[in-house]
Formats: sequence, C-alpha cells, structure tokens
Amino acid sequence: MYWIRFLLAGIIATLCSFLLSSINGEKIGEVVYMKDRDLLVLVGMVIIFALPVASADPLIAKVGPESSGISNYEVMTAMDRADDEIQHLRELIEEYSPEIELGTERQALVAAENFFNEGKREFGRGNLYEAYRDFNSALNTSIAAQKSVLEKLYAHNLNITKRLISEAERAGIRTTEYVESIQSAIKSKEELKKSSIKDEIEKLRLIVGFLVETREKLVRELNEAQERALATITRAEAKVRETKMYPFNSDTPEKLLERAKILLDKGEYLKAESYAQRSIEISEQIIVLGRIAYISLFVVSLFVLWVFYERKKPESRRNIIYKKIFSRKRGGIHVW
Repeated sequence: MYWIRFLLAGIIATLCSFLLSSINGEKIGEVVYMKDRDLLVLVGMVIIFALPVASADPLIAKVGPESSGISNYEVMTAMDRADDEIQHLRELIEEYSPEIELGTERQALVAAENFFNEGKREFGRGNLYEAYRDFNSALNTSIAAQKSVLEKLYAHNLNITKRLISEAERAGIRTTEYVESIQSAIKSKEELKKSSIKDEIEKLRLIVGFLVETREKLVRELNEAQERALATITRAEAKVRETKMYPFNSDTPEKLLERAKILLDKGEYLKAESYAQRSIEISEQIIVLGRIAYISLFVVSLFVLWVFYERKKPESRRNIIYKKIFSRKRGGIHVW
C-alpha cells in the first residue's frame, strides 16, 4: 500500500513544483528555479501525504501493515455498536435481576466489557484488525446475552400467566381471552426461528411486553374479585351480628357466611361472594321480621298501658274510643 502513496506523492510533487515555480520562482537564464521556502513546503507536503497518519487521539488508530483491509471508520462503527449493545444488556440485567436469576448473563456482560476494553487498547496501538475483532466479539457476546435474558423473561412470564389463568378459573373468572393471548404469544415465539438474532431480540421484547400486560390485567381482575368477595363477607358478618338482636334468629346466615370464608381461602372468589350475598339476603329478612315483631310488641304494650290507664278513670271520664272498643253488653265485652 505504501508504494502507491509514494507514487501519488511523486506525481503531486511534480505538479506542485511546476505550479510554485511559475508563481514564485526565480528565473536564471531560461530556467525557472523554486525558492528555498517553497521547496521546503513541497517536501513537507510529500512527507505528510506519504507517511502513515499519527494522531494524538488514542482512539484514532495509527495505520499499520497488520491493519490492511480495515478502516478507522469501520472500527469506530463497530466500537459504537458494541458500546450500545453492552449498555442495552446492562439495562436488562439491572431491570430484571430482582425478578429472575441472571448469573450467566452477568458473566457475559463482564466478558463483553473486557472485549470492548481490549478493542480500545488495540485501536490505540493501531491494530485495526485486532480492534475490529474485539469490538465484534463484545457486540456478539452482548447480543447473545440479551437474547438469553429475554428468553428467560419469556419463560418466566409465560409460567406466571398460566398459573394466574388457573387461579382465575378457580375464582370463577372468564379466561377465554387470556388463554387466546398466551396461545398467540407461544405461536409468535415459535415463528422467531426464521428471524435474525437482532430481529429475534426485538420481537422477543414485544412478546415479553405482551405477556407482562396480560399478566398484569389478570392480576388486576383477580384482585378486584378478591376485594369484592372480602367486602361482601364483611357486610355479611355485620348482618349476621345484627340478626342476633331479634327473636327470629336462624343459623342459616351464619352457615352461609362460614362457607363463604372457606371458599375465599381457596381462591374461589365469585362463589365466596355469592354465598356471602345469600347470607346477607337471609339476614335482612330476619332483621325485617324482627323489627316488625318489636314494633308490634311496642304498639301492643302501649295499647295495654292505655287500657289500664283508662280503666282507672271513672267511667264518665273515660275516652270515647275506649268506650266504643269496650262496651258491656249482656255481661260481655263488645269490640267493634
């Protein structure tokens, strides 16, 4: 490669010598000679063009014979890509390590960082091929580890979603939509075998996101069902306590309430809510009957007291209503 540089330098030097001589040259006889200053400038240009570039920046490599075929641009592009993928891997590990075990992926991150640092050292020495190789090793290691993290996330969320679907079925929640969702996710995952690893990673992110969304929706619905059952049981407990205040007490509401609590503990939330609601309805019937009985007893008591009060009065002073209700005819009491 260097003989080409020197050949081009010679051609440029010849052209420049004619140009400089015609502009700044000194004519001696029929010959035009270059000035010493212009000659030095020309020699400097040739040296700068012909010799390899040596930059003060350690990340701009010195081109050496072992780096043929790899340019600075290619190496720096590989370095940027590797740096981006290492950062993506680091973010994945930090976000999901509390949720799943990522020991292997952490080791891969360390290996990728080591490859990346070695690539920078080789780049600084001017070994473009070695630097390019190390940056690509860092890139490939990071991408493979990202795929591994996402594969684990997929399996983790799929298992949780399946378990939540079982809990929802036991709770009495309709799960058709959720079953179709995980079937769609499984099908999409199987189709990834036809994709490149980068496409696979991007699509895996989408599938994992879809499973997480499905899982969160299931959790919300289960929590709502549990909260409704708990609230209904709490109301039933208050009603059962109230029934004990009335004479028409029954153990049916209490038995229904106990059954509701057992079903709640089993995760059968809709059934628990149903039993608790039935307990409330029967308790309210007992309460209504009890209140009617108490009101009737109160009214009868007042009437009896009034009768005794009126009887103590002289007949001439008794209330006309009392007289109409109680009248002596043929030795009996006539009540109209």
